[in-house]
Amino acid sequence: MSLRSFLEEDHAGTLEKVNEFQNLLVNLQYEGKAWRGSNLKQIGGLLRFFKKEVGRHMRIEEEVEFPFLKTHLPRLECLIEFLSAEHREFRRNLRALEFLWAQLARNSRASSHPKWMERFTGRAGYVANLLKGHLQEESKILYRVADRLLRNEEKRALMKKIRRWAK
Repeated sequence: MSLRSFLEEDHAGTLEKVNEFQNLLVNLQYEGKAWRGSNLKQIGGLLRFFKKEVGRHMRIEEEVEFPFLKTHLPRLECLIEFLSAEHREFRRNLRALEFLWAQLARNSRASSHPKWMERFTGRAGYVANLLKGHLQEESKILYRVADRLLRNEEKRALMKKIRRWAK
């Protein structure tokens, strides 16, 4: 298995979840009150997935992958700092989105108020696009370059560290 394939293992499943999330946002906007509860419930499940699974993926990157790459490929430091800033931006916006979702899910008045729905769907669309773009940057730039420039023993060492952390 190549280093790039190893590092991208989580990405395909996460991208599927982001696409599902975006479809639910469209449904939430256009299906009306009859489906609002069901759509909000499914969105809540995806928000939990993003918090748990994407959060875990980002922690592995921040605690294992990024420090390793900064040490072995110092020319990637600016890109890694940019990706780390996106992690912080994602977490901050996800927390705000969870708050808005909780307001909508608990309060039928809020969920029928256009301003609340507009705030929620706007923030949710931003979070989805941020995450999609971030995953593409990692796959198309960081992972590709790391796979090309690291020596085989460095690749094996990085994969071993990640596996150990993930246990």
